[in-house]
Amino acid sequence: MPDDPQAVGDIRLTIRERRELGLTVFNVARIVRELDQAGELDRNDRAATSAQVLERIIADNPQAVRNAVGERDWASFLEALMRFIEAILPIILMFMG
Repeated sequence: MPDDPQAVGDIRLTIRERRELGLTVFNVARIVRELDQAGELDRNDRAATSAQVLERIIADNPQAVRNAVGERDWASFLEALMRFIEAILPIILMFMG
């Protein structure tokens, strides 16, 4: 991932957009913890876990997602978000023990 702090995959989001989306390390960690407590977390399948997290982010913040996507291609946008979540999952899982 580029060093640009406003880049999520190939998509550029402002800090405000990321916060409105719930696309913060804290929020992703909260969702992962909830999935783990519900017994729905597969620590060996980052793609499946990323999809679950993305599904929750979309469900929790539908208007923010619509605003962030705007004129962008939906498929590319969601793919970029999935890659971002997959990239930060190992760090979150490492601290969950």
